[in-house]
Amino acid sequence: MRFASWRRHPCGLRKHKGRTRLRQRAGAAKLTAMLSQKHILSALCVLLLACGSESKPPKPPEVAAAFPSLPLPPEPQFISRAGSDDALQLTIFSPAKTPMVTEYYRKMLSKKPWKLVSDVKNRDASTVLYAEQGGRPMWVRVWSTSDGEGTMVELSGAAVAAQPVKPAKSVPSPKASK
Repeated sequence: MRFASWRRHPCGLRKHKGRTRLRQRAGAAKLTAMLSQKHILSALCVLLLACGSESKPPKPPEVAAAFPSLPLPPEPQFISRAGSDDALQLTIFSPAKTPMVTEYYRKMLSKKPWKLVSDVKNRDASTVLYAEQGGRPMWVRVWSTSDGEGTMVELSGAAVAAQPVKPAKSVPSPKASK
């Protein structure tokens, strides 16, 4: 008998004609390798399909649509632009000192056509101003750089459709009793 020369060893080794071989469970080893490959391949396909089904990132509005007029700080240097479908945020650096830039925005947003609605000093030492021009909002956040050598300004605006102002309804005054 051909298999008569094979002997099983308790630790899984088989001896054949004086040589020791590691017992291979070919079916189990191949099945495990195939399953892990199938899992990896399946996960990769799911990820690729999920990436392909995402909608395109929103396109921020143009600067003119988000900001009716854009007051820039002294000696502005553009840092970044971010936004969504209806809002835009610009980050700008100015080498001017923070109190000077903050005061510049307070004065600028207090003059017509702007209306300064809110002026708040945050705990992180930044100042946030909220102003409107013709019903269009703008937020200005001003803070000092970490090295104190300049000022960062974050301008946020929304592209909103201009809404006509409706006149107030006149209500007849109650008749005086005789």
